[in-house]
Amino acid sequence: MLIYLLEPSVKGKQKLEGSLTEFRHHHRLKMKLCDDLEDFADSLPNQVNVQNCLALSKCVLPTIRQAQNMEETQLFPQLMQAYPDDIRLRASLNRLRQEHLEDDSFADEIAGLLHDCGSTGRPCNAESAGYMLRGFFSSVRRHVAFEHECLIPLIEYKTRT
Repeated sequence: MLIYLLEPSVKGKQKLEGSLTEFRHHHRLKMKLCDDLEDFADSLPNQVNVQNCLALSKCVLPTIRQAQNMEETQLFPQLMQAYPDDIRLRASLNRLRQEHLEDDSFADEIAGLLHDCGSTGRPCNAESAGYMLRGFFSSVRRHVAFEHECLIPLIEYKTRT
């Protein structure tokens, strides 16, 4: 279902085409991270792979921040340039920016939890760690699903017309 009916400018359309591949790439990376975090959460409390835990602790923040940076500095401005009068899109992008702040803060906490767990071989509190991990990857998955369902069709439709 396509909601947005305003036509993008030619310049905006070309920029959107160039960003779509990168946007999808970041979605794949975030979904892989979520899968890895879920696997780790499922392994708690007794089957902690220390090397995997430390590797995850080092990739959580870069994966989230690189995706957010691309969206906020490249994709969102391009969408607003393509649809300058669409107040619904502006509201959606503002919502996504707010979620970025929350996800970034949560990712920092998750990276610390993973680092501590990797250093000691087990979390201080497995139940709490599992709850935090599931809250984080569930939030990231919802964010990606919203972008996939709302932004990607918008971009695809307007870059084909």
